[in-house]
This record gives sequence, structure tokens and C-alpha cells, in this order.
Amino acid sequence: MPTKQDIQQYRGAIIAEQQLFNDDRLTILYQSKFIKVYSESTARRPDDIYEYRISTSGAKVFDKIYNQIAEQITPCGRAQTGANEFVDRDSHCGWLKGQAQLLDHVSLAQEESRFLVSNKCGLPNGSERFLNKGYEEIHVPRLKLPPFDYHEKLVEISSLPEWSQPAFKGMTQLNRVQNKVYETALFEADIILLCAPTGAGKTNVAVLTILHQIRLNMNKEDGSINHSDYKIVYIALMKTLVAEVVGNLSNRLQDYGVTVRELSGDRTYIQLVKLVIIDEIHLLHDNRGPVLESIVARTVRQIETTKEHIRLVGLSATLPNHEDVSKFLCVTKGLFHFDNSYRPVPLSQHYIGITVRKPLQRLQLMNDIRYEKVIARAGKHQILIFVHSRRESLCYIDTALDNDTLGRADRQLVEDLFADGHMLGRAGRPQYDSDGEGIIITGHNELRYYLSLMNQQLPIESQFVSKLADQLNAEIVLGTVQNAREASNWLTYTYLYVRMLKEPALYGLEADVLTRDSKSEERRADLIHSAATILDKNGLIKYERKSGYFQVTGSDC
Repeated sequence: MPTKQDIQQYRGAIIAEQQLFNDDRLTILYQSKFIKVYSESTARRPDDIYEYRISTSGAKVFDKIYNQIAEQITPCGRAQTGANEFVDRDSHCGWLKGQAQLLDHVSLAQEESRFLVSNKCGLPNGSERFLNKGYEEIHVPRLKLPPFDYHEKLVEISSLPEWSQPAFKGMTQLNRVQNKVYETALFEADIILLCAPTGAGKTNVAVLTILHQIRLNMNKEDGSINHSDYKIVYIALMKTLVAEVVGNLSNRLQDYGVTVRELSGDRTYIQLVKLVIIDEIHLLHDNRGPVLESIVARTVRQIETTKEHIRLVGLSATLPNHEDVSKFLCVTKGLFHFDNSYRPVPLSQHYIGITVRKPLQRLQLMNDIRYEKVIARAGKHQILIFVHSRRESLCYIDTALDNDTLGRADRQLVEDLFADGHMLGRAGRPQYDSDGEGIIITGHNELRYYLSLMNQQLPIESQFVSKLADQLNAEIVLGTVQNAREASNWLTYTYLYVRMLKEPALYGLEADVLTRDSKSEERRADLIHSAATILDKNGLIKYERKSGYFQVTGSDC
């Protein structure tokens, strides 16, 4: 007669066999489901399959099957998409034969900069950290201006060429930033990238480059200027700054007979452009950045094609990867970088990170701290407060700026400054103040982001992928790109290409991809193929996939 132990062992064996049977049954079931899901669309990504898996039972079995099939699919996929070391290319148009990999531009687009911050953030010497109930506060002291070099001497306006002095009425001398850029800007035609703090006088450097172009078209005998042979484009991404720049340059250049207007779409004017000045070029990371990339890429290609020189001048805030932006602009000798210590009005920074989690308590604490900071400074200095809503501004109506009593232009300026992150840039005016102070109150989880941003530790990334289809469509319509080979080559002129080679993993590539594809030709081909497919699907172009040629649709194009 079997013992109790024998019965338990027998029962365990039956259960194990039944479990094995169930596993086999689930394996067959989910394998068939997996194959069905995968075969429904050749463009279905592993992420889609993963989403399907978590919505069903038998997840562990599905995972096992997925891993097994993925191991078989990956080599085949690489062979089909041209990811191997040797790629067969069409000799005429340069397109990858068998290229079929579609990329999701939305998923490849760079996330907001705050999500790319590293865990470490170095602060200047003398910075202090205070832990208080409900919040953490960090003080960053004013930076001391570096001492003058032995041979450094500020240029007097009176020592400038006589023909250039009218543009600097009211000024007696250039500042230290302008002093170092002066000769390159006024007397040479080199492409320039100037990275300097807010208030460092970058606009005056732009004026120097404008004067250089005017001089090239000035009659040496009588001093007359032939304005019909050149045009200058000044690009400002903020609407309010466009009007400000037009007014500023109109006044300063009126003695030269220069007319300053907002640029129209007239092609005849664009063909005469000899100088392009890009203000706030660090906004490459913004959603408007792709437009800047497209303008620069098109200009550089035009220079190479026509052999006619167009001078590019980039004006930027201080940023850590200025060498990448310099490479994008094709700068050779005209790179000038100044850190925050060159700010004409030194700025002390205060960062307050709220640690309270409950929303109402967090909001109340933020308001209390903000009120304390305002009261402590009221009557001593002018205070500019940025808040998120008109209702909040009413709490500070005696000191706040953004309310209904403002004129339309002032209110629009405040809104634009807030949207573009220029709040601290307004602290301390060179004409009136000897120092400035900026205070940021935010959630503790975003404290490191603002510390990195304001202390030049956050690199500028490209947003070009998010608008690649739009920009490619523009190039096709203009006739500057006619096939996939030309489009792939066009990408090499973008800031995306510069950063993709520098940080491949950040742009969806394997870290070691450059060892087998040093110029990222395969990824460029995939990006163009995907963008062209989108345009073709929406009827904007006709895309011949085998040859890689594009054809504009519509009789009006």
C-alpha cells in the first residue's frame, strides 16, 4: 500500500506534467499570436509587440518566444536594411539597394532638455547649499571678471575708422568682449560664432560685421555706397525682438542710407544676400531650431555650389558645446567664447527647490517664499517677477510687471521672455546697475536642471529629426535636392549630423556604430527614406523607392 509520501510525490509529478503540458500549449498559442502580430505589418516595431504582450496572459511565455524570434530577426533585419559593413549601393543615385527600414521621427526626436541632465552638476567656487523645512536653497555667488591681459587694451570709438564711427554714437569705447572680436568682425570676412553672456554687447559685434559689408560696397573716392549689390539678413526668433532689432539698426545705420525691413519671401532679395546674422543661435535646441539648421545648411551648400561667399555670424549665449555649433557653422578662425565671468553686470543666482509633495502645500510654500523674497528687496531695487498666470500676477500687482496695465508691446515682450527662458537675462542692466540678482523657485526634481542650464553644463542638442519631413519637402520643392543621394548628403550640413557623430547613442544609434560606419551613412539613408515615405504617403511628393528619385506633385509647385 503506497505511503502518504509516495502519494505526494505522485501528485507532484502529475502537476509538473500538467504544467509542462500547459506551458507547451501556451507556447504554441502565443507563438502563433506572436507571428500573427508581427506579420500584420512589416513596419511594426518591437515596442508594439511588447505592448500587445502586456495586454494578454502568459506574459512569461510570450517573453521567451519574443527573445527567441528576435535573435533570428535581428540579423535578417540588418541584412535587409543595409546595417552590415558592406552595403550595395546604386551607382547612379547612391541609394541603398533593399533599403526598407522606416524610422519613427517622433520617437527619435530629442526630449526636452531637462530630461537629458546628468546626475552631477558642478557649481562655481563659493556656492552654498541650505536645507530648510520643505525646501532646499542654493546660492551661486557673482563671478569675478578676469583680470586684463598684459597687452589687452580697450578700443576707443574715436580710434575706429572714421566711416564706421557714426554707428556707435553715444559710446566712448568697446567693452572687453567686443574688443577681442573687433578686428575679425570689422576687417575680415571670416565666419564668426560669438558665445557670450547676456548684456555683453553681441549686437554691437553684429553691427561691426554689417559695417564690414557696407565698406565692401563703398566707393573709395566719394564715400557713396552701392546698396543695390548686397543684402543683409538678421535672424531673430522672438517676434518682439524683431521689431526691436529693426528699430535699433535703423537708427544706427541711417547715416549710411541703409534701409532695415523685415525680410519678405522675394527670391530676388535672397539671391543678393552677402551676410546672415543669426541671433540666439543657441535656440537650436528649441522647436524652432530645425528652421535655423535648414537655413544654415542651405546657405553653406549654396556657398559651395556657387563659389560666392556669404558670411555667417552666429550670436549665442554661453554654452558648453560651442565647438559643435562652430563646426556646424564651418567656423575656422572666428570662434570666440566667453564664460559668465564676462557678464558686464555680475549676476548672483538663488535656486530654491520645493521638496513638499502635496500640491496645495507646495503651491502655498512657493507663494510664501516668493513673497518673502519680494518684501526683502522692495524699495531697494526694481523687481521683475515671472509667474505662470495672470491670476498669480495680481498677488504682486504693486511690484509685478505682467498685468493688464501694460501696453501690448511690453506685455508681449514679457510673455516672449518667459517662453524663451530669458528671465534671469533681464537682471542687471549695464546702463543702470552694478550688479544683478536672479531667483528661481521650482520643484526639487527640476533643481538640477536649472543649475545645469544656468551654469553652462547643458549641451545644445538638435531637434531636426522632429521636422525632417517638412525641411526635406522644402528642399525638394526648391530643387536643391532631387534624389536620396543628394538628400543624404544634405543631412551632413545639419547640426543633427554634427551631434549624431558626437553622441550616437543619444540619437538612437548603437554606441559603437561609428566603428563600422564612420559617417553614419546608413542612418542618414534610413532617415531620408522614412521622411520621403511620409511625404509620398501624404501626396506631397512622388517617391520612387527603387531609384531613390523625388518628384514634386501639383502644378503650382
